[in-house]
Amino acid sequence: MGNIRIEGRTIQIDGREIVLRSGEIHYFRIYRNRWKHMLAKARANHLNTIATYIPWDFHEPKEGVYDFTGQTLPERDLVSFLNLASAMGLYVIAKPGPFVNAEYVDGGHPRWMYKQYPEAVSAKADGSPAFWVGQGNHVPQQLGDRFLELAERWYAQVIPLLAQFSIDKGGPVILHQPDNEMNLLFTGLDPDGSLFDRKVLGGENEPGLFQQSLLERFGSLEALNRRYGTACASLSGIHPKLQGADAEGRKRLYLDWMRFRMEYVYRYAALLAGWTRKYGLRIPNTYNEPINGFFRGPGNHAAFASYMKEHGEEVLTTCHSYLKYGYHMDANGLPKTVFRLEALKMQAPDRPAIAIEVGAGWMTLDQVPNHLNYPVHLRTLLGHGMDGYNYFIFASGEKGFSRTYVTDAYDLFADPVSASGEEHTVYRMTGEFNRFAARWERELAGTAKAYDAVIGLSPELYLLAQYAGDELAVFEDHSSGASALSANRSKQVVDSIEALAKMLTMSNIQFALMDLEAPNRESGFPELLIVPNDGTLSEEAMQYLMRHGEKGGRVVFYPEVPVRTPDGRDLSLLAAATGFRLRREIPRFGLRAGDIGRRFMQMKELDGIPADQLHTLELPPEGRCLISYEGEAAGYLHPFGSGQALVLGFAPQFTGMDNVESLKLLLLPLLAEGRAVCAEQDRYHTAVRGKEGFQLVTAVNMTGCEGNDRIRLRLPEGGQLEFPKRSRLYIAPLTARMMPVKVRLPYAELVYCTSELVPLDDGYTLWEATGTPGSSGEIAFDRPVRLLADGCLVPVTVQEGLHIGVYSHGLEPVSLRVEAAGTDRDCMI
Repeated sequence: MGNIRIEGRTIQIDGREIVLRSGEIHYFRIYRNRWKHMLAKARANHLNTIATYIPWDFHEPKEGVYDFTGQTLPERDLVSFLNLASAMGLYVIAKPGPFVNAEYVDGGHPRWMYKQYPEAVSAKADGSPAFWVGQGNHVPQQLGDRFLELAERWYAQVIPLLAQFSIDKGGPVILHQPDNEMNLLFTGLDPDGSLFDRKVLGGENEPGLFQQSLLERFGSLEALNRRYGTACASLSGIHPKLQGADAEGRKRLYLDWMRFRMEYVYRYAALLAGWTRKYGLRIPNTYNEPINGFFRGPGNHAAFASYMKEHGEEVLTTCHSYLKYGYHMDANGLPKTVFRLEALKMQAPDRPAIAIEVGAGWMTLDQVPNHLNYPVHLRTLLGHGMDGYNYFIFASGEKGFSRTYVTDAYDLFADPVSASGEEHTVYRMTGEFNRFAARWERELAGTAKAYDAVIGLSPELYLLAQYAGDELAVFEDHSSGASALSANRSKQVVDSIEALAKMLTMSNIQFALMDLEAPNRESGFPELLIVPNDGTLSEEAMQYLMRHGEKGGRVVFYPEVPVRTPDGRDLSLLAAATGFRLRREIPRFGLRAGDIGRRFMQMKELDGIPADQLHTLELPPEGRCLISYEGEAAGYLHPFGSGQALVLGFAPQFTGMDNVESLKLLLLPLLAEGRAVCAEQDRYHTAVRGKEGFQLVTAVNMTGCEGNDRIRLRLPEGGQLEFPKRSRLYIAPLTARMMPVKVRLPYAELVYCTSELVPLDDGYTLWEATGTPGSSGEIAFDRPVRLLADGCLVPVTVQEGLHIGVYSHGLEPVSLRVEAAGTDRDCMI
């Protein structure tokens, strides 16, 4: 018997810390006689796990007729597939739905369910059946009585089977994913997309779940009428499409409806988690990207995890990361990749960060990015703190025996193994990456990324950005990364967050994300807190920020300071604490005849800084102006409790390097200990993750610039490490490198190495070193060593107390051998 445990940032199987290295292999897409071949390809690619959906439709083709042993079709023999994975030494992540997506018709919900039980389908606002727009898949009533009856019947069959194969029973199944991308089947942020059901909205004199939730929150019908500016005679009259509410009332009703929709999903998730326990499965439950679409896609991890914990379910949320989201790992794509991973960590900074779907491409030809970016994509994820991953998809499938509508088209994903079992180019790419993660598994487990700043987000800011009560954009100004003409103030701020992430990434200021409504850090933390806002924030979040300032925290507010709640209630405590008062609102250029060109702000160190839609601010007596427009303050520094507040009257935008440089000038003085890691000239983007006895620095040339640089790393014990010391660090354009630093070895400390270094033996004396061909590799130890590169002795010299050897990278990896030496004479030539 075995066990799996989640301990802090680590996944432990039978007491051993692992890096989860998984690939998606769908038995229901692959002919049974090819299962072993595909699993062998996974093992040879240095994977330790495979993942698969288990489609309800596939195993219950007729109501009440279940097949898990291949009686009706050989490929339905799930039992044999799980036994085969176990025999080949692979763990399994099981994903039985009820919804599986998987490019499977109706997401794996049985065809017979929708034919025989139309009441199981959710309704749209106009009363028609709800569906996933663009796909046509039905949206079930996830808390409807009929659907729950049928779904629990499915769980009553599949969960006991998975329990028999779970690791605690000696089997291979280590993780269970109930449902998939929980967001009302991709209508989650469409207010009219689904849930206009009788159970949800009730009927005459019969309130539904929605009205009941409002009553629990606000207390009475009278309170609701005051809230919405209405005169409903009964509770059942409160409807998401309620007519007669005033403008503020309509916005409040929209917010309440969207809040309810999110909680509806959470309730369903908790119900599924309860069923897994009820039917005997005791392994961890994972949920991928709950309320997918929030925060521009990554999901609402913090609120979901908080809800589940309050309802007795400890869960692990996971994220997706496809090249399609950023296309190229340049200054546009890399920050998007980092943002999605950091959004996952909003659940808790001390939980494993698992990317449950990582892919090189997409299933439609017009959305296929160049898979040559994949090695950079993977290194970016690992460098920024990814603790486990699952390739979607690892092996493609065949046509014909299941109701999937994508089969060999998965080859457009640049999947490692084709439907015919052949290795694609990315098989080598993933294999090299998997081998690195496997060889350093013990050291990587439990490491944490170092941060300089935290972006504090409000989910309701994103909800309000979807609100269509105001006039919407005339056109999208893609040059500035924003829909700059939108009258929706919340949308303007949300659009600016992508520019902020890009500029922080270019400045080597490492950012985390935090949900201000469900914060994952105690107030008073040392990193700089940045709060994008539309002038609104909940009272609870405002109180959290006040406590943060009282404990010495440093906060940046932009493009204003919150002065009211999202529901419209005035609340001035933050404004009073920061001396905030608006002076002028400067309209965006181009909205009046003759108003041509950009607005330009000034700083002491820099002039001509572009800005749109900015405010000028009254400079309070205790404020120090840092940036101005036409002689008026556009940003100032002010005491904030025992800490400091930087108040900016503009949102970050990226129109040139002056924007990047000005943000750097404003923020760097507020980083108490300086940056955790950076390239000396910021030519490369860098990140560091580590623990006692091991650090991993990842550097990416995302701008494509040519030239050398050095790394500056802040050490946990104090001081800095700068390297290389005898050569120059060169990383080719649009490539990445993972460099081990401060590694405790049996015979010495590996202080740094500028190569991507893979240990080949348990004694850490044989290494494979990779770098840009024609460039130098440099390795340094804290004591004398004897160093050979490709069998040739390398001179080792002493500099700043370090024993340093320099060698050359070629087209093939360099073979290094390191031996302990008694004296410098033993290792120097």
